[in-house]
Parts: sequence; structure tokens; C-alpha cells
Amino acid sequence: MAFLEGVQLAANWVQMPIILESDNAKVVAGLNSTQDSRADWGVIIAEAKAVMRCLVQVQVHKIDKERFK
Repeated sequence: MAFLEGVQLAANWVQMPIILESDNAKVVAGLNSTQDSRADWGVIIAEAKAVMRCLVQVQVHKIDKERFK
């Protein structure tokens, strides 16, 4: 849900290429996949992908939790 909210805010305010980062490998994989997610939260992934299509250019990367410390 946090990722979806972030991408929605970016779509409203950012008019340039962006890089989105998450420490959740499953979320990153779902967002980078060309297939529909079959996870319980697949609807949220689909909604985030739809919003991402409104952005100029977006990349989604997996980062380590240690990076936040």
C-alpha cells in the first residue's frame, strides 16, 4: 500500500524519469513482471502498474534493508 501511495503521489507531482526503491523483493518482482500477479495483493500491484504507466519513465529496484539504517 505504501508503494502504491508513493507512485500515486509521483504521478501527480513529478514530470521526469524516476527510480522507485523497495526492500520488498516480492513487490519489486510483481511490479517489474509483465504478467498479472496472483498474490493476495495482486490488485494493488495492478493498480500501481496502471499508475506507473502515467509516469514519463519509471524504474523499480530492490534495495537492502541495511541501506535504511
